Amino acid sequence: MNFTHFDLGNLNKGRVVEVHLTGNAANVFLIDSANLARYKKCSEFQAVGGLMRSTPVRLQTSHTAHWHVIVDLPAGTGSVKSSYRVLNSSDVTITSDKLLNFKPSIAQKRAVSALAMKTPVAKTVSAEPVSKESIVCKMCGREVAGGKFCPDCGTSLDKKCPQCGIIAAATSKFCVECGYSL
Repeated sequence: MNFTHFDLGNLNKGRVVEVHLTGNAANVFLIDSANLARYKKCSEFQAVGGLMRSTPVRLQTSHTAHWHVIVDLPAGTGSVKSSYRVLNSSDVTITSDKLLNFKPSIAQKRAVSALAMKTPVAKTVSAEPVSKESIVCKMCGREVAGGKFCPDCGTSLDKKCPQCGIIAAATSKFCVECGYSL
């Protein structure tokens, strides 16, 4: 599965976590450890958050627990950079503070079924490629130096803009950062 994970440690009820996104809209979940395990197994889970199209995203913990931030791309394509901070002040506008039920996304289901078909377990990768010279396959996690398809699983690879180096979805015709024709 292709997601970014930040371990926040133990936080008391009512703490505010601010997440900044650059790139595509993304799912941002503030999730406790028990629900993180469900998320990773592609089961229904509970979290604060959801699909976010603008930043900063401010989420508030619903109870005292060990908390995590998960950022994933709901369609499994595109790219997003993320960062977070835990705010000291509680007098900020909150984006979300309700614990909601979520079902696994189509991208999560595809990733889990692809992993189940492979004998070795693929490693979890972040939503960003590990180097600017290569692209990480969004399905199996393999780092690929070039080409249109992953040599391990055959999935269409995202494109790297030759002008600015930003990673764009395989179906993109223009770079979202500089407008260069892909």
